[in-house]
Amino acid sequence: MLGSAAPPPPGWLQGCSLMTDNGLLQVAGMPALRSLRLEDCCCVTDAGVAALAAAALPRLRSLELLRCAGITAAGCAGVQEGNSAAEGARRLEVVWNR
Repeated sequence: MLGSAAPPPPGWLQGCSLMTDNGLLQVAGMPALRSLRLEDCCCVTDAGVAALAAAALPRLRSLELLRCAGITAAGCAGVQEGNSAAEGARRLEVVWNR
């Protein structure tokens, strides 16, 4: 059917130019979150990723950061260093951030 594209899966934020570090801070307050994919979210920075990494997200299994220009290698490393969000994550994918 025309115009009936399937919606993205839950936790998939693609091209969200309105998503900011403050928005990510709100996402970090969702303990039931199982997966999160940030793609082309230009207003999310290392500070937002740090807040996510510091959050208690016991059910998080997948975190993907793709082409988010405000996230640097240092921000990605902070997630990988065993912070709360990364401990439960079974998959961390980082593609072309800054």
